[in-house]
Amino acid sequence: MSFLQIGKITRVHGLKGEVFVSLFSPSEEISSLVINQMVQIYRTSIEKAPSRASFPLGTSVPLGEKKRQPETLVPAKAGKPALAERQGSNRSGIKDYIKTSIQKARSHKEGLIIKFKGIDTKLEAEALKGAVLSVPQKIFSSLKGENIYLCEVLNFKVYDQKMGALGTIRAFSSNGAQDLLLVQDEKGIQREIPFIDEFVIHVHFDLKKVQVHLPSDWPCVSRF
Repeated sequence: MSFLQIGKITRVHGLKGEVFVSLFSPSEEISSLVINQMVQIYRTSIEKAPSRASFPLGTSVPLGEKKRQPETLVPAKAGKPALAERQGSNRSGIKDYIKTSIQKARSHKEGLIIKFKGIDTKLEAEALKGAVLSVPQKIFSSLKGENIYLCEVLNFKVYDQKMGALGTIRAFSSNGAQDLLLVQDEKGIQREIPFIDEFVIHVHFDLKKVQVHLPSDWPCVSRF
């Protein structure tokens, strides 16, 4: 199962093990998506956490055709607390992450207040501060006619009507007003393309392709 980083645990909330998660891309609907989901909490990924602008979860543009029905959500496991599950370790033997599930989640400011299964005290919650929260990527799956999540087009190929292949979507950003696709070609040349109707003509989910129409003088922004 693929997991996607969505936020960072920044503080404890109350005395019963709840924490506040600052989302990399605030969205009110996330709380309903993550309930009962199995999650991974990365203790040692703090310095590598993405910035807020690097992962916008959604967009207001209902683009593309539907490729399939969304997969069944993963239920929380019954019985033993999920924290008893196998935990990942790095070469030094330090545990990289713990697995658990989300019992409760509600939107709060630019993040979520979350109660994890197996975290029941303030002391246990304190130990998670600074860690990065990852959830199953498959829960971010839109239906036909709905607004799509940007993560659904990650690694899609981008083609312009006149210029042809422009590269692959490697990341996302924002200029404050619009979400941006960060597209990189084989030479390392990168373009920022606003994810709006004016530029994005169609999203072909089955082909993993995004069709765009850019002005002929659209600038390249950098090389990697």
